[in-house]
Amino acid sequence: MKYVEREFECWRGWFRPGRRGALWAGAALFAFAVACNRVDTTTLDIEDRSEVLPSLPEPVVSEPRPSRGEPGAIGQEPDVDEPAPDVAPGLDALPRAAPFLRMPANGSVTSNGWQAVPVAPELTFDSPVLLVEAPGTGQLFVLEREGRIFSFDAQAPSPEKHLVLDLSDVTQGLSDCGLLGLAFHPDFGRDGSPNRGSIFVQYQHSESPVRTPVVSDMLTHWRLVKLTVDLPTLTVDKSTMVVLIDQLDQNPLHSGGSMFFHPRDGFLYVTVGDEGGARCRFQNCQRIDGDLFSGVLRLDVDMLGGSTSHPAPRQPATGSTANYFIPSDNPFVGKPGVLEEFYALGLRSPHRMSYDPVDDVAWIGDVGQGQRDELDVLSPGANYEWNVFEAFRPGPGVEPIERIGVWTDPVLELPRAEARAVIGGGVYRGQRFPELWGKYIFGDFYFGNVWALSYEKTERNVEVVDRVPLIEGFLGRISTITSLGFDSDGNVYILSLGEGSTLYRLERTTPSTNLPSLLSATGAFQNTPALSPARGLLPYGVQSALWSDGATKRRFMSLPEGTEIAFADQGPWVFPEGTVFVKHFEMAMDERRPEEVRRLETRVLVAAEGGGYYGVSYRWNGDEADADAVLQSQVEELDVIQSDGSTRHQKYFYPGPNDCLVCHNADAGYVLGVRTDQLNGAFRYAATGRRSNQLLTWSELGLLDTSLGEDPGGDYGSLASLDDESRSVEDRVRSYWDSNCSMCHGVVDGLRATWDARYETPLEDQGVLDVAPFGGAEVEGEALIRPRDVDSSVMFQRDASVDVVDRMPPIGRNRADERYIALLERWIASL
Repeated sequence: MKYVEREFECWRGWFRPGRRGALWAGAALFAFAVACNRVDTTTLDIEDRSEVLPSLPEPVVSEPRPSRGEPGAIGQEPDVDEPAPDVAPGLDALPRAAPFLRMPANGSVTSNGWQAVPVAPELTFDSPVLLVEAPGTGQLFVLEREGRIFSFDAQAPSPEKHLVLDLSDVTQGLSDCGLLGLAFHPDFGRDGSPNRGSIFVQYQHSESPVRTPVVSDMLTHWRLVKLTVDLPTLTVDKSTMVVLIDQLDQNPLHSGGSMFFHPRDGFLYVTVGDEGGARCRFQNCQRIDGDLFSGVLRLDVDMLGGSTSHPAPRQPATGSTANYFIPSDNPFVGKPGVLEEFYALGLRSPHRMSYDPVDDVAWIGDVGQGQRDELDVLSPGANYEWNVFEAFRPGPGVEPIERIGVWTDPVLELPRAEARAVIGGGVYRGQRFPELWGKYIFGDFYFGNVWALSYEKTERNVEVVDRVPLIEGFLGRISTITSLGFDSDGNVYILSLGEGSTLYRLERTTPSTNLPSLLSATGAFQNTPALSPARGLLPYGVQSALWSDGATKRRFMSLPEGTEIAFADQGPWVFPEGTVFVKHFEMAMDERRPEEVRRLETRVLVAAEGGGYYGVSYRWNGDEADADAVLQSQVEELDVIQSDGSTRHQKYFYPGPNDCLVCHNADAGYVLGVRTDQLNGAFRYAATGRRSNQLLTWSELGLLDTSLGEDPGGDYGSLASLDDESRSVEDRVRSYWDSNCSMCHGVVDGLRATWDARYETPLEDQGVLDVAPFGGAEVEGEALIRPRDVDSSVMFQRDASVDVVDRMPPIGRNRADERYIALLERWIASL
């Protein structure tokens, strides 16, 4: 399975369990489609990934036993003791198919856009301002501005909310203040940790909260506190509160309050606004020597001490701090007279900040005064210039005689005509909407707009590529969106202001298409329930299959009459218009009976008129008589009984048509598995019973524009399967890289995606051995592959992980390929 991701970085964001917080070792994910095909969506590859059953000898490539219909309708299993391949071609003749079969010459899917759908009509909240998922619980926590936290299970048929914490008696929650921030300690839920129940909350404290419209000079106390959740009940006793920061807040506006724990260093990052009022009324926007306002704070709440952190040397002018240390590498540590908590400054109203562990980028949405809102990217010592500038416009303030920190421009400015009060969201890393993968999703409070921002992370900065509206005029009224939330199932939630407010979930509208709605209408099978292929469909197999979370596959190709394939010794072949590729996926739901399989999907890839390609997947219905077109990506949870009798709950991803073209693009040659080194192996043809080299068969059938002679097998290279003991371990590992990684990690338009996964590239030139990940090693000694050291080999850790922000590839894969991981470990140990 192949993916593309923004810019040619790879292996960024490595999480290693057992370390404090999380350690992220270099190099980004996969080359994004903007770079390699000018496409902004990320996807599951529809061409070629498979698991070879242990009983299937290698390097023989064979069609699996048909699960329905007549014996041998698709192919047949190899003999127990495979003889040498026949010197004759596998087939004597092949009828040519009609161009495109019964598929359109150009497939199209027109989407009406996106919509916001209520989660549950009965599930309401009073002015919800934040939604976050409690790690390891499956529960979503919702913060109400007036001081309450509730939890609910979004997967329940009729979700009900349960009270977690009630601070409403001491929370001033109106307008732009209240209970605004929540962060879970990195050890939340971890047995044996003293912080297994620790949460951190930011709110405006008042002994006498006012529930009438807020006046401008209402005094509160800006507080950051630690509380303990009782995990069995998911409730908080207020008596567990420990105060970290308590400072006088002279105005209820511009409170900030967004927080996250950084997985690399384990420190808590907190945004604070400029204390309210117009024009930076309290004159703290360009100061770090008075109170803790107008910036981002960075705190060591674990008080590690030593060379890591130290006690705060100063107290705020109008407040007090305790129960945390200052990280010793904070940018202003050691400067005379400053509050060393500051990590960045010059922010006006940073209502929402979020961190993306994949790209290692923290995004800040900062609300402007009267001209512009802005999006900023967090960096140490950054000064975001308020109130001297408002985005790129001159602000109401005067530039200080001496600048503090690094003068930093916004990534994007938003004119007031299109956004008033920007609502920062987060970078989407879910599986439900692959087209949103890697995009920053953010909104607007006043107009109710939601955007998906495409960006590229460069070595020194983040650059905006495009901004596409997803929702315009949410709910059809002003003053709506307060926050955007994300859960681990790939859902995006929209929260809105008001009493009895309903939570909404982002969904796609029903698209229209000219694609056949049923697999039986594609022309791929003459008997769809029996899976009997149409005349002219040629079965084939590959030498090194792509991993599909354990699914097995059958492959076919049809070539139009009077056409030929442009053969190439290495790299992609070129196919004429009207060529159709068909790939069928199935899986045993009980691994103790592998012969009993369930049909999952059948994918069709078409060489379209005009030189492009399009693809569509058909998901089999319950009675397995036919399959329905998947016009939007879907995820299904499978219950698979394992060989030991236990049940594995496994998510399976069905791609939509828009998902196909990220991998099946011009730079990739569109077709991924049909090329010389993949077809150079023996295949048993059911129609004749012969077992023959596929290159010989294709050449003798006249499918190629080049005659390959009577014995082409030895003239060309061949990839090795994981199980082929006749090939070296190195050959098998590098073949796996070629079939699973080279679409992103290879040469594209003369640029290399960090390392070169192509088998044809010598190992010493692939850039993996003793080479630090992109951006440098986070831990001394780490490399993509460190010989004889699996723990220091970032590639091994990423390939073995199933963590959503750690695994490679990042989406669509929910299981590690254990055979490959074992072989990779064996190879690393032998180097």
